Formats: sequence, C-alpha cells, structure tokens
Amino acid sequence: MAREIKYYIVAANALPEIFVKVAEAKRMMQTGEADTVGAATKQVGISRSAFYKY
Repeated sequence: MAREIKYYIVAANALPEIFVKVAEAKRMMQTGEADTVGAATKQVGISRSAFYKY
C-alpha cells in the first residue's frame, strides 16, 4: 500500500534561520541570480557545508 504524501505550509518565522537561508540560496540558483552554490551561499551568508547539510 502506497503512503500518501503530505505537504505543509509553514511560516518562515517558525523555521530555523538556516532553513530559510538554504531555501533562498536554492531560489537564487534556480533563477540565475547565482551561478554556483558557492556564490549563492556567500550572498545569503551561510557556508557551503551548511547548504549541503540542510
């Protein structure tokens, strides 16, 4: 029996700051504002290792 996938909408202020910054870095890469992970993480103020961890 397949499990049903559930999605939740969460207010950004309810999340740890690192999750918000990782999401912003990913958005920047998708929109072309940053070409690399290094550039995106530098712009949002997190390390590359934190980006990959979260």
